[in-house]
Amino acid sequence: MAKHMAPLPESWNDDEQPDLEQMQDHSPAHGAAHSAPAASPAEEQDLGAQEQQAAAPEPAAAEPEPAAAEPEPAPAAVPTAAAGDAAQAEQPAGQKKPKHSGKRRGRKNIVSNILIIAGVALLVVAGVIFFNNERNYQKINEENERVAEYVKLGDDSNEPPQVDWAALKEMNSDVVGWLQVPGTVVNYPVFQTGDNDYYLHHAPDRSDSIGGSVFLDYENTAPGMVDTQSIVYGHHMRNGSQFKQIADMEKQELFDGVDTVWYVTEGTTYKLAPLFVYYASDEDLDVRQFSFETDAEFRTYLKKYLAEARAKRADIDQAIEAVRHVFTLSTCNYEDSYGRTLLVCAPTSEIPGMPDYDAEAAKKAAEEQAAKEKKAAEQKAAAEKAAKEKEAKEKAAAEQAERDNEAAAAADQRAAEAAQQGADQAAANAEQQGDEPSTTGESAEGDALETASDE
Repeated sequence: MAKHMAPLPESWNDDEQPDLEQMQDHSPAHGAAHSAPAASPAEEQDLGAQEQQAAAPEPAAAEPEPAAAEPEPAPAAVPTAAAGDAAQAEQPAGQKKPKHSGKRRGRKNIVSNILIIAGVALLVVAGVIFFNNERNYQKINEENERVAEYVKLGDDSNEPPQVDWAALKEMNSDVVGWLQVPGTVVNYPVFQTGDNDYYLHHAPDRSDSIGGSVFLDYENTAPGMVDTQSIVYGHHMRNGSQFKQIADMEKQELFDGVDTVWYVTEGTTYKLAPLFVYYASDEDLDVRQFSFETDAEFRTYLKKYLAEARAKRADIDQAIEAVRHVFTLSTCNYEDSYGRTLLVCAPTSEIPGMPDYDAEAAKKAAEEQAAKEKKAAEQKAAAEKAAKEKEAKEKAAAEQAERDNEAAAAADQRAAEAAQQGADQAAANAEQQGDEPSTTGESAEGDALETASDE
């Protein structure tokens, strides 16, 4: 969410800040030096005469003289540039000349206006984002309300949801199951397609949606609960929908508040119970393991992630040793770094101590698993034996071929040597007779080749 920029406090408004220099220029002490105008020469003479008259002793009383005419007052002096300079020269030392702060105020006002505009823009952007989010969440809520019409929930957690499969498949044939967690908002159809991307961004009716849909991993065998582990994905929506409450179950008190998870397919109803919640990073590819060669490998896998559990059931150690299938709900988490929160569940019929725990079925399943592993081991041993036998045969054939090749090469070598001996003998005979080598030599060479072939 964008942060709102608060307006400047009133005392920080540049238009209302008092100018300290103007305050100094208009102080009573400073104002006395500048408020009175300069005196004219005539006025200065009158003032001097008055001062002298005041200082002189009073004369003796005399007869009154006729009153003289009063002189006309001197005209007021017109201020000039020289007078201004003289007044400036009389300004006390250290007193600053008044400055105009209009330009400075103008720059500050520009900055203030920019900040105000930026703040308004941020508010507008935040408002648009908020409006879009609200609209998207409203659309998601409407989608959830529509799909909820295809299911009827029981009065308590012991009653599984009743799904209208015909109507649901008519809307979307990709549906494979229905997931409900009593006491939470989790109540959604589960879809599956050829990848794990499509239903991240598509609603149950296949329309585009930021909320997507709940879906089964595309590598799981449909409709789920067939492989040793089935994984179902859902968004961690901030408005609380989809798997937000699954992510919240990493808190032990919330985990303890959920005791039942329903997964319903068209042919089977599975009552599940939470085993534990753990975190995993997106780089951990081992999470997506659906089948295991042996029962021991499966137990090792569960114990590996149990060691990272954020919340777990009290009898988890006993349950881990008994369960034969797990049903895992996976969603995003926003803790230290982006990763995943996974809730591992198992059929209550496979958890010792649960009311519907089927000990006979568990025993039978254990025997079947042991027989399956024994058969797999025998098949593996037979395959290894066959591979070794094949390898031995191939090795023997290779060795025989090598011997044959060596024998053929030796025969060729002997033939070549015999031919050379025949040619040499023919040449020697011809030299003794004084004749050039001719057909006699060729005949001798042919006889030598035939002899080598017979060998």
